[in-house]
Amino acid sequence: MESGLIQKFSPVKQGGVSLLFGLLLILMSRMWTTDTMYPFLFAFVAIVAYCITNAFFSLFHDSFARYVWPSWGIFIVLTALLLLFARFISDSSIQEHREFIQMLFSVVIFYVLFSLMMRLMRLLWQFAEADKN
Repeated sequence: MESGLIQKFSPVKQGGVSLLFGLLLILMSRMWTTDTMYPFLFAFVAIVAYCITNAFFSLFHDSFARYVWPSWGIFIVLTALLLLFARFISDSSIQEHREFIQMLFSVVIFYVLFSLMMRLMRLLWQFAEADKN
């Protein structure tokens, strides 16, 4: 079921692309405006992009343990790095922007539930393929 093209989009590569995308957006936001909100906003754009692409690609991988567990670890590292970089660039804390703390909680819940839902879809897909009727 796993194709060669899909294998090239491993969670590590997805995290690397999302990290570069986020760093670029954060740096560009600093050039566009001095508002301290935008680096955090663009960090979340990259984090959500990782969440969606990672959960989608999990449909094409057979193993939950070899794909989802590492993906969750990469999600934690990616989130920490982007938010720390946003803090460094903006010279402000996420504590000053309470809406982003709520967003962080929502994104974590969304990612976990969405990735589990995709794995359930994968299980149903495998069950349907195995059905001989």
